[in-house]
Formats: sequence, structure tokens, C-alpha cells
Amino acid sequence: MDNQKLIIETIKESQVLNRKRILLNGKSQKTPFYIPLPHNPLEMDLICEISNPADLLLEESDEEKDFIGAILFKLFEHDDILRDKEHQLNQLNLFTNKTIEQGYRYIKQTKFKLIEPGTELFRLRSIPLINKYLKINKIPNYLTEYLKILKDADRDNLEETHNEFWKKVFSEKRTAHLIQWVIKQQKDRGADIFIPPVPYISYKSRDDLLNKAIEINSDSLELVGETSATYFSIDVQIFRYRDCVEKLLDYLSYINTRFNLFKIINADSIIAQGFGQDARKNFEFFLKVIKSIKEENPQRIFGLLNGGGFGYCLIGAGFDFFVDTVNNYQENFIRPSKKRAKFRKILNEETFSLEPFEGAMNMLKDNGTLIGNNSIIKKYQGKNKASINSHEWSEDCKRHGILTWNKLTKVAVRGINENEDSLYFDKVINSDYAILGNILRNI
Repeated sequence: MDNQKLIIETIKESQVLNRKRILLNGKSQKTPFYIPLPHNPLEMDLICEISNPADLLLEESDEEKDFIGAILFKLFEHDDILRDKEHQLNQLNLFTNKTIEQGYRYIKQTKFKLIEPGTELFRLRSIPLINKYLKINKIPNYLTEYLKILKDADRDNLEETHNEFWKKVFSEKRTAHLIQWVIKQQKDRGADIFIPPVPYISYKSRDDLLNKAIEINSDSLELVGETSATYFSIDVQIFRYRDCVEKLLDYLSYINTRFNLFKIINADSIIAQGFGQDARKNFEFFLKVIKSIKEENPQRIFGLLNGGGFGYCLIGAGFDFFVDTVNNYQENFIRPSKKRAKFRKILNEETFSLEPFEGAMNMLKDNGTLIGNNSIIKKYQGKNKASINSHEWSEDCKRHGILTWNKLTKVAVRGINENEDSLYFDKVINSDYAILGNILRNI
């Protein structure tokens, strides 16, 4: 974001796949890649542990084994996650775990840092997260006032309350101030790419808030330059409305930004029964147009800032990266989270979904490779529930998730790169996201 020269190179490694190399701020990453999102310091420790170049967890023997290209943080969580690490890094010999220290230094030197503004909170209310947001340094008074109102607002009036906030931001000409405040927050924390503070767009407010999101994206590009992304945070139900999808795509075709980012809330609804054939066709149209935009201008980068398995499948549509939380649970602001079982679920390498503990134990007993094949899985083969510590299991589930997405990203690169795209597409077709596999075949 500090006027560093951005270079995006095409690397033609085969007749099928043209990978990109992104060079920015002394860092270099090849697409496609995977981005983990930590929610707390312990989850960041796990990323550091696995990313340590001297560590053996990324168990591959060839030269390209690391497909983690960036780390994504939420603005309201960033400081709590990294405060101690930055302090320890600035003081000699304070790190007690040298593996984590080496991994953190490696991440700072090589991985892009993205900081998401978290503006979907302004509509998809979560009281604990709003309380974290209110602690951000020098938060504008008008934003503090709104978030306090939002905390007490009737659930039935959240949509109207949200719309009124953005209407007031624009009518009182505070958009420039809001953008500048978020620029400073991301810049002070070392973000490499600016993600604008756009409104979350639900299907109910799609027309008005899509226009406002477009305006904020355009203003951000003017203020920041080529390292400002075009960003849309949308509800998956938007794909029921062709006119809205076309308007969004028209803007993407026109604006020609280098980085183009999406967050699709409740994205898994696309694969659920009842989503609707027309809506899926609109989603297919959305992917086709993005793919054609990338073919016309290979310098453009597209990524999904959430999604897990859903996001991984979009690599087949030409997306350059996807994000999953370290805990592998997708954000759900709409329904209150249920109390979780003592033993957490684990990511299944075959389905791209979370497997309950009992099912995972049965699979490990019958055929461990159905869950995955790495050092974490091998550790639990042959064990029974009574011999497993739930806290240790929870941490290992998160390690396994990071390793699994890294491995699956490698499968996507290798399969398409070696003209054996069935290696990748067969995985998608055989996963819980088979519907997306059919869509990918069509584009």
C-alpha cells in the first residue's frame, strides 16, 4: 500500500495452466494459493509452526511444497493475534518457541498480509464481534454511535437500520473519511493490499447498496492506486437476481483493477436443495464472465475471502486463491451457533467438509486415507476415544486442516499443470461440492 511497484507475471508452465507470479513489497507468490484466517494467537501459532521452512509438517520432497500465499486477518482481531509476537520479535530472545519464531519471521518476509475491514458486521450483527470492533484505535464517532445502536436494534429491523447507516454516510459525505480511516488502519498494520470498507449487500437491499459499494470501490482505487482491490461482500441469495449479477459484472469488466475480491456469505447454500436452478445458472454465468475477464487481461487476480471447500472449487473457474478459517468453521451470523461437542469435527480430504469425531474415528479404523494422509492422521490411527485428549485433538484438527488445504491446492496445480485436470475435477465431483463440479465443466 506504500506505493510499492506491483508486478504480475504470467508463468506458462503447460499448455493448460498459466500461473501468475505476484511481486509486491519484496514478496513473491505464485497462484493459485490458499490463505488461512486465524481468529486467535494460538491459531496463528499453528500457522507459524507449519510454515517454518525447517519444519517437516509440509511433507513433500519436491521443490514446491508451500501453497500458503498470504494470511488474512480481520481488522478487529489483528492486534490481539499479533501483539505479543510483534513485541517478542522486537526484543531479543523473548520467543520461547523457536519453531514459531522462525515460522513467524518467514511469514512476515514471504507471505502477503491481507486485512479484511469486516463491514458485514454492520448488518450481520454479532455482539461479541461488535464489541471487538468498538475497541479499534480511533474509531470514528459516527461508527461508534451506529454500532451501539446496532447492538440494541430489534432483529426484525436490522436491514432497515443498516440501510439507514449507509444512507447517512453518503448524505453527510463521510465516505471519504471512512475510506481514509480504514486505509490508515490497514496501512499501520502492514497490509500489502487494500480491501475497501464496502457495505454488505443482501438481496433485499441489492440495488441501493450495490451502487454504494461500487462508488466506494472506485473512490478507494483513486485514493490508493493499483494495490486497492475491488471488493464485494454479498449474500448468496444475490444470485437469484440476474440484473444484480449483470450490474456487478459490468462494473468488474469496466474498472480493470488488479485485485478483485469477494466474500459470499452462506455460499454453501448454492449446493443445497432448494437453492433453485435459475440461481445456479446465474452463478454459472458469473463464473463464465470472470473467466473471460481473466482471459482478456491475465494481469487481473480474483480471490474469495471465505468459503473453505466452496472456495477451493473455484480454482477450477480460474480463481487465484481461496480462504478458510484455521478452525474450518464457516462464519454464520444469521443463526446462533450451537454448543459444540467435546471433540471437534475434522476436515475430510475427500468431501471438503467437516467430519464428526465418531465418524472420523470409524474411518481411521477402516481406512485412514478417507480423512487424509499426513503426520496428524498417522498420529491417531489405532487409537480409541478414551486415549485421546480433546484439547490436543482440537489443535491437531486445525493443523490437519491447514495441511489438507495446502495439499489439495497442490493437487489442483499439478493436475491442471500436467494436463491431467481429472486429478482435480474428480476430487471436486467426488466431494460434497459435486454440483460445483458440474458447473465448472460447463465453463
